[in-house]
Amino acid sequence: MAESYDTLDVMTRPVRLKPGLRFRPVRQRGRWLCQIEQPSQHRFFRIGPTEYALISFFDGQTTLAQACAMAAAKLGCDAPSTERAKSVLQWMVRQRLASFADNQNDVGITETIGHLRSGGSSHSATSVNSDRTAWWQRFNPFWIKLPLPNVHRVLDAASMAVLPLYQRLGCILWSLLILVGMGMAWIQRGELVAGGTDVFDPDQWAYLIGIWLVLKLVHELGHTAACRRYGVKVRQAGIVAVLLMPMVYVDLTDAWMCRSRRKRMIISAAGIYLELGIAAIAVLGWTWSADPVQRLVWHQVLFAAGVSTVLFNANPLMRFDGYYLLADAFDFPNLYSVAQRRVASSMRWLLLGQRPPDFDEPWWRRWAIDAYGWASLFWKGIIAVTLGIAAAWMFQGAGVLIAILGIAQWVGRPLVAAFQTMKQESAGTSMLRPVFVTFAGLGLISGIVFWMPFPTRLAAPAVVRFPPECSVRCGVDGFVTAVFVREGQWVSPGDVLASLENDALRIELADVEIQLQQIEQQQLTAIHQLDAAADQIFQQRRASLVSRRDHLARQVDRLRLVAHRTGRVEARGLEERLGMYVQKGDSLMDIVDDGHKEVVALIDQAGIRTARRFEGDATIFASEAVGNFTGKLERIEPQATDRLPTPALAATSGGPMAVRTDDSPSDSLEPNEGPGESVRLIEPHFMAIARLDESTAKRVPAGLLVEARLGYRDETIAQRVRTALLQRWYDDAAASNRR
Repeated sequence: MAESYDTLDVMTRPVRLKPGLRFRPVRQRGRWLCQIEQPSQHRFFRIGPTEYALISFFDGQTTLAQACAMAAAKLGCDAPSTERAKSVLQWMVRQRLASFADNQNDVGITETIGHLRSGGSSHSATSVNSDRTAWWQRFNPFWIKLPLPNVHRVLDAASMAVLPLYQRLGCILWSLLILVGMGMAWIQRGELVAGGTDVFDPDQWAYLIGIWLVLKLVHELGHTAACRRYGVKVRQAGIVAVLLMPMVYVDLTDAWMCRSRRKRMIISAAGIYLELGIAAIAVLGWTWSADPVQRLVWHQVLFAAGVSTVLFNANPLMRFDGYYLLADAFDFPNLYSVAQRRVASSMRWLLLGQRPPDFDEPWWRRWAIDAYGWASLFWKGIIAVTLGIAAAWMFQGAGVLIAILGIAQWVGRPLVAAFQTMKQESAGTSMLRPVFVTFAGLGLISGIVFWMPFPTRLAAPAVVRFPPECSVRCGVDGFVTAVFVREGQWVSPGDVLASLENDALRIELADVEIQLQQIEQQQLTAIHQLDAAADQIFQQRRASLVSRRDHLARQVDRLRLVAHRTGRVEARGLEERLGMYVQKGDSLMDIVDDGHKEVVALIDQAGIRTARRFEGDATIFASEAVGNFTGKLERIEPQATDRLPTPALAATSGGPMAVRTDDSPSDSLEPNEGPGESVRLIEPHFMAIARLDESTAKRVPAGLLVEARLGYRDETIAQRVRTALLQRWYDDAAASNRR
């Protein structure tokens, strides 16, 4: 049974260290420190030489007061003060590194903190062991960690396969491969980004997840190989489930036993290093492969091994590899905890007016740690919300419950604990300041979310093309019998371009002419016989046949294709079209003028309202090949369509637009489209047409993919969320209707 604080004096009670602790000197930022290792928990701590001199007297018989006196006799003026000694004891008890020798149970953390700070008393002391925290308090559906026995031994044996890559020669060659891959990715970045839409196609998610899981296993093999290279033991391995999606992890805690920061950084970066090499191989495979399926697989490998690794594993705001790299680079092993304490001190100053404790670091280091603390806290909130949305979307109704539990555990519990701490520390003080600051903060957040515009550039994929009126299309069906021009030839209006043959059409015209001659003879007979009724009937039949003959004659005339404008003939394989059957509306060639071009852009439904405000204004088009240029936005089509203005925009042709195969019947297809061969946009878009002036049109080649910059969207965050939810509801309803 714990003793009452009424009889408790921490200065007069003997203190003992937990058994099994190991101490070793380490060097950090030019000064010697003492590193404490707790092997049973795989934990490491660092303390200064004065603190080590104090705790070295915690033998279970010496009290804190006696330890302070002996430390003062040993260190003189450098000895820790009484308040500092209490603070050290508080930290030792909190971390379960020390306990009172005359009590079987550790003093509860909350009461210990209060007593050591104030020297006051409490009615009771509750024994708390954080290792015995209820499972439901530790459970987080976003992050479920399950250690597995002997898995680390399997990984250690398998790591031999990649160990040569961490030797000198292998490291040089692998690093050169990474540099080559990065260079090729940068050169082809436009095409890689444009083709990324297929990677996120829901139909491909199963393959992407499978590739990602295999690569994360390889990632952990890299860490294990680096540990083996420098003699660090991997004590534990297992599975961690992120949103119920399992992946392997290894415990690298013993890496802190390396005195060399360089070796620790190599161990931390080993997984990223291995995955970036695989990403480089994926870039090479994607570049050299011509098969669309193979290119998609390489693209997925590139995303999983390159993009996701940089965004998550190399991100220092999350406690993954990037964090430990940054901590070693700063030579600040407890960077995250110190940064979070700095954030907590700032909140105490803001809410309670408490002066932050002194921080013995250079000014630039203090600013960097403060910035890191706030950035990591902000990033943690973003990740929590993102995982919550992903859970709600992936698991439907159950996902909402998972999202609520995950956010409550990851964000809610720390907030509640912080509120309780603030409440205890503000006892006896005015609540006016914290209430005012809280409501002011809530008002500021509400204003940012619901009223403040959040401007973002409205960009749309676009392509430069010759206007549709440049096309020479067949007026009737028929076989191509002759082509009188060649590609690149300059023609004028009226020049004959090609001829078609349609025997059925000519026979039908000849038959109508014969019928017309017969009607004319019958009409003359009726006139001679003074038969007015018959004459009127034959006159009506003759008028009908004349109209039909004229129509057929015009169609026969269209068997001869003539130029309708001045320009250059542009068509590929004209000679190959000889003998080919063409249908009405098929385009045989274009008559183009380099000074007459337009840009057609595809605007999604979220941006159409903003885009219509700029109709009639000059629009900027961005291109890496020719630079930026402008054109006048003439019109935006009133209705959205799923048809592509040109195949160059389709992802299947290297463009940025996600498409699907259209199996519509032939009578519903556009000209030049056959059943099963046409593609449609997955999401309907609005077409925007911009005309280019003559000088710009001559400078910009047709077929160039560009980005149309149509001003800025100025909706608030709340409006954007509302639009996204409505769009999701619309997509789900449309998918249900299709099923």
